[in-house]
Amino acid sequence: MSNWIRGASLGLGLCAATAGAQTAADANNERLLQRYVAALSEAVEQQWVRPDSVTLEQVCPVEVRMLPGGYVIVATARVDCEFDAAGRRSVEAAVRKAEPLPYAGFESVFRRSVVLRFHARDKAPGSDAAVAPREPGADNAAPDESRR
Repeated sequence: MSNWIRGASLGLGLCAATAGAQTAADANNERLLQRYVAALSEAVEQQWVRPDSVTLEQVCPVEVRMLPGGYVIVATARVDCEFDAAGRRSVEAAVRKAEPLPYAGFESVFRRSVVLRFHARDKAPGSDAAVAPREPGADNAAPDESRR
């Protein structure tokens, strides 16, 4: 389980059957959360056009705060963003253009604050997205638990 996913802790008094059911529920929530993160990333990626000033392989984490329903309150490139000012503005604008962000079907794993990591790369043939492909297990977006 990723460090940013908070599962229910199992008390010592719970029987093995309850613990097994909780583990299955946690696994289901983990899978749903992974699909939620992928849906968020895809929605924003489709709106992002990489400026020429952003060089390949640069990374820019963008904090997105939103309301239930996927309505964006603010999207801000973090200080560790490697993009220049034009690149930062472009990813922030992409988040706003993707609004409302995916929500329906993800209510149980919705997070008010997430961090999307943009990886600059060339567009794939036939694709409008200009972000790096996700590596299995990579943390391309992570809820920001400090703001929940």
